[in-house]
Amino acid sequence: PLINSGTGMRIPTAQRGGEIVVSPVNSYLQATKLVTAVSRVRGVRTARLRTYSKGSITIDVLTGEDAFAALDPHLIDGFPLAIVEATDRRLVLRIGNGGSRPVNIDAT
Repeated sequence: PLINSGTGMRIPTAQRGGEIVVSPVNSYLQATKLVTAVSRVRGVRTARLRTYSKGSITIDVLTGEDAFAALDPHLIDGFPLAIVEATDRRLVLRIGNGGSRPVNIDAT
């Protein structure tokens, strides 16, 4: 659709939206860091924390001309994330332990 901004008609840039659900999230600080990391992914126009409850967050995401489904969660820097579910408008991710090794109790 065309938009009349008062200075003439313009065609808005196509934006596609979706949501990213991430768990477990242990603090509000971790939630805000995740939102910031998502906002820095190539193709993301905006990322906004919608909810933070019971160790889970939902992030509303608007992408540019790329489809939301093209968003690569492996580009979310700083968090070891596994994909639980991926649809055209929803991405469910689980934070892993980052590949930490178990402690060797027998080491001396």
